[in-house]
Amino acid sequence: VTRNTATLTVTAASVPGYIFRRTITIDHTKVPNTDQSNFPVLISGTYPYLATTANGGNVSNSNGYDILFTSDAAGAVPLAFERETYNPSTGAVTFWVKLPTLSHTADTVLYLFYGNSSVSTDPSTSSAVWDSNYVGVWHLADNAANTTVQDSTAHANGTAAVNTNTKSVGGEIGKALTFTGSDKVTTGLHRTAASTWETWFYATASSGTHSLLTIDGSNYVLMALNGLSGSFWSADGLAGPNLGVTGLSPNTWYHIALVRSGDNVSGTGYKVYLNGLLTGQASSGLLGNGNAITIGYRPDFSS
Repeated sequence: VTRNTATLTVTAASVPGYIFRRTITIDHTKVPNTDQSNFPVLISGTYPYLATTANGGNVSNSNGYDILFTSDAAGAVPLAFERETYNPSTGAVTFWVKLPTLSHTADTVLYLFYGNSSVSTDPSTSSAVWDSNYVGVWHLADNAANTTVQDSTAHANGTAAVNTNTKSVGGEIGKALTFTGSDKVTTGLHRTAASTWETWFYATASSGTHSLLTIDGSNYVLMALNGLSGSFWSADGLAGPNLGVTGLSPNTWYHIALVRSGDNVSGTGYKVYLNGLLTGQASSGLLGNGNAITIGYRPDFSS
């Protein structure tokens, strides 16, 4: 789903205690090919009306607790959502809202309610947004004097090698973590025969190897960038092809997704999508369990 495609309309709220309601309409032409089920939609930006009342906005709670989303104008059917960030001074927000159905043939409408001085508890539930089909979701927005890298799923995976406040930088969506080759994030996850991983990434140099995601400590690397040309490796026979990921530019954000459909799939066992477009595919072999997934570092290749 393309970002920045929603329109908002404000009306009087109908949920008891809430003063304001806005209608959010998602353009169905930005949803290609088929309807999406249980889809987490990103709602992000700076909206002065979502600042707190003390800062000229209409939100009462300093944590943004009196902001919620529903699928109906009456507010009777709440939607699960994650509040990734909230700035009470400016109204800068990042929400992930789970939509039961995101249509590719008709616009999808949801509702934003805000402004309720009686709300003091958090209505957001990140683990409900990222259901059991997600085994790890890391926004990498951590900026604290500890090594926890928050996983938004119920699995709570992610530990950094150093305190995250020394690695926090601006990201494509909110914050990000920067990796230099000597730091990493370790997880409790292991590779599986069928899986999808995706990430936004940004490399600042056009030479050298930038290893984005390592699975296993024995030469099982999902992707590395060498001179900003992609290379993919696995322990099942895929070794070195770029799968169409090549000629990338430094200091540029890219989104990449790697899909492995299963063991011993001829021709299409691996598929790679760059910025939403299929760039290449290859056969898969037989994959073992391997060691734990590591982000940003390759344990068997120290440099």
